[in-house]
Amino acid sequence: MPNEENIQSDVETPRLTDKQENVLFNLAMRQDDYGWEPTNMLLHDLESNTMLMDMAEKGFIDYSVINPGGTREIASLCATMKGIRHCALLVHENAYRQS
Repeated sequence: MPNEENIQSDVETPRLTDKQENVLFNLAMRQDDYGWEPTNMLLHDLESNTMLMDMAEKGFIDYSVINPGGTREIASLCATMKGIRHCALLVHENAYRQS
């Protein structure tokens, strides 16, 4: 269970770019709408995408490899709890700005 210090450290992490926030929000919404269904893509496409790898290194998304060592390795992307918390804070921040 996250405590106040963990949440505060997540809030103080470097901000994502607008494009990264859109991707993260779409991943999180897909998981929520379809019962935590991951988004799949080819592993070499993920590894060559600097935007997604940066998000994975910061801990906002995670991926697991399906068919490792095969001819077509698939990366299964999921938003982490840190990423989902970031989305919730972002929505709250945007709602506050609009009011």
